[in-house]
Amino acid sequence: MPSDSIRAILNWSGGKDSCFALSRCGQERIEICGLLTTLHQDMDLGSSKSSGSRVSHHEVSEELITAQARSLGLPLKTVILPANPSDKIYGATMEQSLQAFSAEGISDAVFGDIFLEDLR
Repeated sequence: MPSDSIRAILNWSGGKDSCFALSRCGQERIEICGLLTTLHQDMDLGSSKSSGSRVSHHEVSEELITAQARSLGLPLKTVILPANPSDKIYGATMEQSLQAFSAEGISDAVFGDIFLEDLR
């Protein structure tokens, strides 16, 4: 990637909108340095046992997200969220996660939520 490119992370859900955003970044001189995924614990119905972590909102398994990142050759940072976090808790958790990227000189984030105006 040219030195004048923007270094960013991509908020990755594992879906087609994330894939489309990744594709567009290559066209727009945006260097994706890693993927960021928010996860929540998935509880088995009728049990107190966790069956693993899943992507918030989309319910994609952590195993699939990890395989996608490996296939793309990009590092994956996961953020575990509590069940039904308040906006305040979500914001604080995400801010803490993003600071790690900032320490690496990455100051931009890309989102692929193309149809969700409130997430832009």
